[in-house]
Amino acid sequence: MKFNEVYICPTDKTLQCSWQGNSEDILKHFIMEHEDLLCHSSEIDIDLNLTNENRLLFLDEEIYLIQLKMQENSLQIGLRYLGPVRIANCISYDIIVKVEDQYYMYNHFGNVSSMLCIVNGFWTVDLNLLKEQHQDLSRIQCNFNISKNITEIDSFDGEYIFDTKPQIEDEDVEEESSNPDTVIELDEIQDILEEHLVRKISEENIELRNKSSEPEERDALDNMSNLDFNILENSRYCRRYSSFTGIPFGLFEEKELIDLTCSNCNINMLPPIYLCVNNHNICADCKSELCKICSEHVTENRNKELEEHSRQCLHSCRYYPTGCMESFKYNEIRNHEIKCKFCTYNCVELCSFQGKFFEFLSHFKLNHSSMELMYSTPVDFPKNKEFCVCDNDLGMFFCMSTLVDNTVKWTVKYLGPKDRNFSCELKFKRTKLNNELFFKRVEDQYCLALTKDDLKKMKVKDKNAILTISGYFN
Repeated sequence: MKFNEVYICPTDKTLQCSWQGNSEDILKHFIMEHEDLLCHSSEIDIDLNLTNENRLLFLDEEIYLIQLKMQENSLQIGLRYLGPVRIANCISYDIIVKVEDQYYMYNHFGNVSSMLCIVNGFWTVDLNLLKEQHQDLSRIQCNFNISKNITEIDSFDGEYIFDTKPQIEDEDVEEESSNPDTVIELDEIQDILEEHLVRKISEENIELRNKSSEPEERDALDNMSNLDFNILENSRYCRRYSSFTGIPFGLFEEKELIDLTCSNCNINMLPPIYLCVNNHNICADCKSELCKICSEHVTENRNKELEEHSRQCLHSCRYYPTGCMESFKYNEIRNHEIKCKFCTYNCVELCSFQGKFFEFLSHFKLNHSSMELMYSTPVDFPKNKEFCVCDNDLGMFFCMSTLVDNTVKWTVKYLGPKDRNFSCELKFKRTKLNNELFFKRVEDQYCLALTKDDLKKMKVKDKNAILTISGYFN
């Protein structure tokens, strides 16, 4: 019988957190209890005044544990993958340390600076050397460069086939070489060259892969010089067709950089692209506005050439500046952006704070500690109540109900981008009637108002109101 492994809370012992659970629940636990220690970007800020600290990194749907240890005049940085061991063994990482505008990294090819080194599996940063370069050193930034050797993961959804038959029919060769979807990727090239290297070394009776014996020290460039790169042209390696459709022709040709940003909103434009009187490019969402460059109106004329370029290239997410590294085709990018979790939120009125979802959770606890936080709906919504819904899938909502002039008004305000739409529904407990009521959107708010007489006719009470918020996307 196989039992699920139980984890204890990976935060530092000084926090004295007694949580225990499965690996799938660690992320939810951090969102609920340690959101200030949850990171969504590979770049983190480190306060050198802290002693020891553990953080959780949620990146590309994977969970990692970041360990920070302050030693005498040094900082130790570790990264641990929280998942199957067979995958963890295929993951490696480097770090880049940034102080002000200066970057420090490890040189793998000689002339290694003593600023960064590896000690007992941890990257170690020499703070004394950093202080010589930066007098007031209190904070640094660390960027994790995580890489995976996919070919060593047995769950990889591709299949490499090697045909060992000495005689190959000409028709098969011609058919394979003419397949436009056959792509030799970097991982395949590495496998082919490694196969050739192993065969060449084995002819010299050297067991390169025998882990029980110490490997012979050889210069990497010497090994490369012995390889015959012509084998790539005649190789019988092929990759099973998957969702990857190949590299577009001419992707690596030198091209003139074309600006796709709208003159008004500075967001990458998708077809249709309109022109103002003075031929400035305007996206469809800004078509009804005056051009912000020349203050002229937008015409019905379209920039067909730029539209075609927009269809051919990959578009970065509009939230790239806040950490999103995703890119999509023109017909997919907007569907991603309405769900992107790197969007920014604006705090409630009288507060100018802006930030990402996980930053907001810390902001509320530090600056609005009296604000009640709900992490999902349905939720009780009686009169004269204020709270915030912090839903990890939907986002941040400020909810308020008031009683004015014998009328109860319920208001839900989404604190994120205005182009996202939601459904807000009000139900009442302790009634058998089908009494769902839907909020009406007014600008950036969802509103519903009922008089006391309306409530009596419905035979419901405002204290039994329940709010449910849902999104129009998966």
